[in-house]
Amino acid sequence: MDTTMMRPGFGVTGQLVSTNNYAAIIERMIAKIGQENDRRKVLAAILPYALAISQVELGALLVASDEPDNLNAVARRGMPDEVVRQLTSGDLGRLLLMGRKLWVKPRPLQLNAEQALLGRHKLSYLFGVPFRFDGQVLGAIVVGTHKDAGRILDREQQQWLSMLAQLTALFLDNVRLRTNLIITQQRQGQSKSDESIETAPVPVPQPMAVDELEQLLAAVMSAEEEVVSQNTDLGLLNALSTELGSTLQLDTILEAVIKHTTTALNAECGWCYLIEDGMLTLRGHRGLSEKYVAGMQHLSPGDGVEGMAYTRSEPILRDGLLFHSGQARTLVQEEGLRTVAAVPVRTDDENFGILAVANRHDWVWSSRDRRMLVSIGRQVAYAVANARQFTEAQEQAQNWETNYSALQQANVELTKRAETLERQIQDLHQAEQQIWVALAASQRAARHSVDHEEDEQLAATLKRILAAMSKQREEKKQLLSRIA
Repeated sequence: MDTTMMRPGFGVTGQLVSTNNYAAIIERMIAKIGQENDRRKVLAAILPYALAISQVELGALLVASDEPDNLNAVARRGMPDEVVRQLTSGDLGRLLLMGRKLWVKPRPLQLNAEQALLGRHKLSYLFGVPFRFDGQVLGAIVVGTHKDAGRILDREQQQWLSMLAQLTALFLDNVRLRTNLIITQQRQGQSKSDESIETAPVPVPQPMAVDELEQLLAAVMSAEEEVVSQNTDLGLLNALSTELGSTLQLDTILEAVIKHTTTALNAECGWCYLIEDGMLTLRGHRGLSEKYVAGMQHLSPGDGVEGMAYTRSEPILRDGLLFHSGQARTLVQEEGLRTVAAVPVRTDDENFGILAVANRHDWVWSSRDRRMLVSIGRQVAYAVANARQFTEAQEQAQNWETNYSALQQANVELTKRAETLERQIQDLHQAEQQIWVALAASQRAARHSVDHEEDEQLAATLKRILAAMSKQREEKKQLLSRIA
């Protein structure tokens, strides 16, 4: 394969790796999709974006082929041929086509064929994420690195690669719509050409011809509208990505998400539950009454459309009363919520909660509504994960600051105590010297005294006092050394 096509034309790798700005990479990807119609050029740009996010030197972009259980490598960089064969037509490729994430690391004993494959090519790991649309696997992004590179793919990078894969799937579906539009237009042109070469005039079209023409025009209009809708949706996702990338405050993130989601889906109200201590807790809302908010602060997983969407880890777009009972059902009825659409706020590894929108009138959610809700839900999940990591870091910093202040205060107290002990030791030393002087004087006086017994008792008493004072002074010195 000609690897020259893999070089990004506007320096994405060199610039973005140095700044480690993953959000900027996704924004450029969205802009690229919105501006470029050439499928080959867009696909050629995706792999450099993936390498920039993962900061590795090996990668491959795979697209599903017409053959069953096969993928085509439309772009690659540095990936060994044997590894590419495994990804396109081997077990690794079949794993990706099943929609499963690929995460292979070598082990010392090389227990299976995949680990042995990595060992033969001295690879540190292989990470692949499939991109799917409406349940169909359209391809995958796979990255890796050599052992001597010493790079580790962290959780945040995995999340951003998943988002890149999701955008790739959206682009490929957009290409499908455009292709169908071109085919439809060509059929329409061929139909007109056939009519122009008729040898005899047809005064009145046959009913079947009229029906076919109406169906053809309807298909053209539908395809054009869907392409426009896709471009509009990309713009909405781009705006949301920009806003989410500008803050790490959880409340600000949820407020922006609910606002953009209700606008994108033309919904009357929206809200977000996050899982906290095993319960779904209402953390943001728009367009709901105070009574409803107060009464629905907490939901158990499995209760209501929201709780069931969380439990099943899949979108649910149904009647608002579905799965509710008791007081919660009464509140939903009083609020007038007729149709609710709820989607899990989850990454590949963790489910953070539920994003939901609703209308107070009968409404049929379209496949486009479902697609947008799923896309936004995944963007929210990554933003929530980053915000919580930021909050945890802030709390740790606050704890460290509090502990440091406490240590400083303890150090001040110990310093004062050490100074007091030093003064006490000095006082004891002076008292010992005075007693020694008194003892020497009493011994001299005893030689000239008649009552030797009393003098000897006084001397013994002074010696006991000296011994006790000496012991006390040593104990204080030991305590002082421990404080120091």
